[in-house]
Amino acid sequence: MEFWQDNFDAIYLATAAGIIVCEAAGNGEQNLDDPVYQGLFDRSVRNSGAIMCGATAGSTLNSADFSNNGSRVDLSG
Repeated sequence: MEFWQDNFDAIYLATAAGIIVCEAAGNGEQNLDDPVYQGLFDRSVRNSGAIMCGATAGSTLNSADFSNNGSRVDLSG
């Protein structure tokens, strides 16, 4: 969700106010570290403070093929 600046701003304001925000990484089969995203998911460039969650492929805890992934994804389940 934080790809879009208005969503990022709302998430950032919530975390800055001490609210724990957990957001879905998304089901777009995308590597969020890809240069096409121009650093939007690089915490050294832009950090919302949210916990980003991806999907896993069952009990292996490997990223599901359909889930977005990358260094910005904090956890999977």
